Amino acid sequence: MTIAKLFIAGLALAGLTAAASAGTLDEITKRGELRVAVQTQGPPFSLVGAAGERTGSSVELAELMAKEMGVKITFWVSIGTA
Repeated sequence: MTIAKLFIAGLALAGLTAAASAGTLDEITKRGELRVAVQTQGPPFSLVGAAGERTGSSVELAELMAKEMGVKITFWVSIGTA
């Protein structure tokens, strides 16, 4: 994935999720963890599946970003209001 695509994906993710613990790319890489807060009741963007797993397009995008960055992902629950 090119830097431009990763940047665009990051912008999309930022628009769909709340910031849990912000950091620069260097900080995230050094920490080895991408922290993402997502609502659990926002289908099709984010929801909890029948088996209790997080799913949805925002979740999948965040997982792809973490994979491309070579870091693990940690999901935090966002309970804010729109």
